[in-house]
Amino acid sequence: MLRRGEPLFYVHFETRDLARAVQLAEAVRTAELMGYMNELASVAHYVNQISLLFEAVERLRPAKLLWERIRD
Repeated sequence: MLRRGEPLFYVHFETRDLARAVQLAEAVRTAELMGYMNELASVAHYVNQISLLFEAVERLRPAKLLWERIRD
C-alpha cells in the first residue's frame, strides 16, 4: 500500500547523449504510437544490450510520433 508522499513508480531513461534533456508530456495514444510501443515491447529481452538497438529503434520510429494531449 502506498503512503502519502511515496513515489508511485520510478522512470529510468537511456540515451546516447547523457547531456540531452528528457522532456515528459502526456501524449494521445494514436495508432502509430501504440504500434511503436508494441515494437519496443518485443525487444524487452535485449535489455542488457539496449545500446545495440538504438539505431534499429530510430529507423522504426515515425517522424511524428507524439501528439501532446491538451487538457480543457
